[in-house]
Amino acid sequence: KPFIEESKSDKKEQHILVPVDFSVHSEKACKMAVNIADKLHIKLILIHCYINPVIHSIPFSDIYAYDSSLLAKMEYSEENANKEFQKFVTKISKEIGHDKWKSVSPEFIIKSGYPEDDILAFAQKYHSRLIVMGSGGKNAPYGTLGSIAADIMYNSTMPVMIVPEETPEAILNHFSNILYATNFDEKDFATLDKLLFMLKPYNIKLKCVHVGQPHGD
Repeated sequence: KPFIEESKSDKKEQHILVPVDFSVHSEKACKMAVNIADKLHIKLILIHCYINPVIHSIPFSDIYAYDSSLLAKMEYSEENANKEFQKFVTKISKEIGHDKWKSVSPEFIIKSGYPEDDILAFAQKYHSRLIVMGSGGKNAPYGTLGSIAADIMYNSTMPVMIVPEETPEAILNHFSNILYATNFDEKDFATLDKLLFMLKPYNIKLKCVHVGQPHGD
């Protein structure tokens, strides 16, 4: 969060924010985000947060234990994150196509920190139109929602799209049916307004579905 608060730049351009961890989930999410950004004619911002080794000082009388290899570990973490990011971007841009990749004017952010905090802080400060991310990281069990994805989904004030690993390529490139689950809440008006803005360039069939209790009103 301090990184966001100290930032002096003002990103007034509309954009889609894509948190990446270089997993298959992230690849699918990135492809989906590129197609949406291309349709809406807005920017794409990729963000990767990596955990930096923390100094563990153990108080023992007047003596503190200090890990002398800490600096090397910190440098390795940063260097490794940069290399992985470069490989990820190279692979995605090649699979999507150079022209389409350039059309969304991608920007890249890489920093040390806690993903759930930094992603939410960035999205809130710079008013991201949409956050698109994979359902889980490299170590997430198949078919489950990762802890970071769940945290962002529950705490974000921006729309969040979670892309499962098993999403077919055809849906990543083009989708024509949207299912909206409703409980007839007043919040639906604001939600549908945001949803329709993003769906405007598409030829979409929107279906609103309500599932009631068997013995309810």
